[in-house]
Amino acid sequence: MGVSDLTAEAIDKVIEADGERIWNEQWLERKEAVEAVLQRHSSSVPYSARLQYRGSLLRGRRGSHKGRIRFNPDSFDVDAYVVSPELHAEAVGADSITRFGRVSAAISAKSSNLSSMRGLVSRIASDMSRIEGCQPEKFDIFIRRNEPD
Repeated sequence: MGVSDLTAEAIDKVIEADGERIWNEQWLERKEAVEAVLQRHSSSVPYSARLQYRGSLLRGRRGSHKGRIRFNPDSFDVDAYVVSPELHAEAVGADSITRFGRVSAAISAKSSNLSSMRGLVSRIASDMSRIEGCQPEKFDIFIRRNEPD
């Protein structure tokens, strides 16, 4: 992608022609890197629960509450979760976590009393720090009873 003409019109033309392709390549590169990290650690999740994620990284765009703008490959977090009634019950039993007087549907592994899950969050965040644009300090795994909406 060379730009021999540095006029605004010529630069706009190159951006229009190549911008979508470049963004798509970066999005898929980040997505594949995150999926590889999650796959490497999936066997460490108790009760054989599947480590999953959702959000803009998965879809390539943000939700309607954020204007449905594109995923930003230069700055993103990973919205990871597991669905396991057993693990959720264990987290509730360990923490007695309630929200508005009810047991929370999603419990943060990072702030739970489950040392195995806190350790897993830490190991995955460390691996995520090597992915360009990823914000590993924001990484957490939410322990859910049921699939999210």
